[in-house]
Amino acid sequence: MTVFAKLQAARLEIAKMPLKKSGKNKFAGYEYFELGDFIPAAHGIFNHFGLCGVFNISYETATLCIHDTETGEVVKFSSPTVMAENAKGQAIQSMGSTHTYYRRYLWLMALELTEHDTVDAAEPKQIKKEVIDQSTGEIKPPKLMEGKTVPNQKEQPWQMKVESGPNGTVEDWAIAVRDAAKLGLDNVVTVEDVMAIFKVNRAIFDRLKTDSPTVHAELMEEFKLAKQSFKEIP
Repeated sequence: MTVFAKLQAARLEIAKMPLKKSGKNKFAGYEYFELGDFIPAAHGIFNHFGLCGVFNISYETATLCIHDTETGEVVKFSSPTVMAENAKGQAIQSMGSTHTYYRRYLWLMALELTEHDTVDAAEPKQIKKEVIDQSTGEIKPPKLMEGKTVPNQKEQPWQMKVESGPNGTVEDWAIAVRDAAKLGLDNVVTVEDVMAIFKVNRAIFDRLKTDSPTVHAELMEEFKLAKQSFKEIP
């Protein structure tokens, strides 16, 4: 068997296994595979077929090479790397988060394990006529969006207010939302603060998910990292 045939056979075997997703994204509302959910099974199946996965990462590229231990043939999976940012954590924690993310991502790619798609799984929303530029047909960004107020509270420390200029684009608005949220996350002192930013400004983030799914996914990762930064270092 070639290395490709062995890899495909391994994929078929792991597809038959009742793997469960233990990761939960409470902000975006979906579950995902943690490394521990499938790596032990993958190693057992790879050993059976004479395969070995070797992960490596640099500042430019993360790679997972699947080696045939009998013939030396190799199948390579790779991705450009972007360092995870964690305003409240140490540099070594950000590096660890980056390594874990790309290791998980490349193994999922190699094994053809499916996960929630934050873009395709979003329910289609009705676009109101007034948010479409009649001259170009493009979606216009909202002129002003504010987070909700908290009753009986004079100060609204986590309430975001995002405005669009007369010539602003959806892309400009999306970046403004992301930057405003990150500014808040840079100043949180408790995990409750992280949750408060999300809850108070939920309507803004929902609109962001519709207008710019990519920026929304990036921002949800920022929330996840901010929340994780309050966990004790083992």
